Amino acid sequence: MTKAAPKGTMTKEERAKARTEAKPLKTPKAEKADKKSSKPDKVAAKSDAKPEKLDSKGRPARPNRTESDSPTVREIVRLASRPEGATKAELEAASGWKNAGWPWMFFNPNTGKGIAPRYGFKLVKGERPAAEEGKRPLKTYCLVKQAA
Repeated sequence: MTKAAPKGTMTKEERAKARTEAKPLKTPKAEKADKKSSKPDKVAAKSDAKPEKLDSKGRPARPNRTESDSPTVREIVRLASRPEGATKAELEAASGWKNAGWPWMFFNPNTGKGIAPRYGFKLVKGERPAAEEGKRPLKTYCLVKQAA
C-alpha cells in the first residue's frame, strides 16, 4: 500500500484505488486480553462467581444491620414496641438524641427505609392523654410487628 499523498497530488482514480485496497483488520480489545491471559482457569473462576450487589452509587451494598446495630437503636426499638408506644421525651431520654425526626427515623416514606422495616415492624402514630389538664395530648410512636 502506498503512503497517502496530499489531496492535490493524487488523481481521482488513485484516491479511489487507495480507498478500495484491503487494509489489515485490527483485533478487538477483548481478543487481545484473551490472548494475553496465560491462566484460563482464573478467567473461568471469575465468570462463575456471583456478581457483587451494588448500591445506587456503584459501591458494594451494605448488609442488613439488624444484629450489628448499636445498643441505642435496640433500646429505641424496645421502647417503641411496647403496647403503649414511646413518646418523644422517652425516646430522647433513652438515646440522648435531641430534636431527632422520629417519624422519619422509624420510617422514611421517600426511601422506604428506617428502623421499623429493618426490624420487621410497622410504625403506628398515636396519642396518649396529657398528664396535666389543659395540655395537648402526647404523640406516641408505636412499632407493631408485621405479619410474615
